[in-house]
Amino acid sequence: MLVTPGGLLSWLQSTLAEKFHKASRTFQDAVSLGGGVIGAMHIPEKWFPGTVDRCLNSHNIMHVLVVLAVYSMHQVTTRDIEWMSRVDCRAPLRTL
Repeated sequence: MLVTPGGLLSWLQSTLAEKFHKASRTFQDAVSLGGGVIGAMHIPEKWFPGTVDRCLNSHNIMHVLVVLAVYSMHQVTTRDIEWMSRVDCRAPLRTL
């Protein structure tokens, strides 16, 4: 098998893109799970009763984490759309 610089670069790009997507999915899930746990357990309110009623309460923290997860999802979707615009989607699929 002949390895060309273009083929090597293509392989490197696809490998890095796959790792980025896996990491971003893990990040989105972790942020969502963390927001759910903080919201369900009312963590700051338990630790500092009466002092975090208006700001930094669990509901506000949950909303910040949701926005962070949605922003991450937007970044990944934007990269997917850019990739789809560069790749010929009519090419036959590889069989496993």
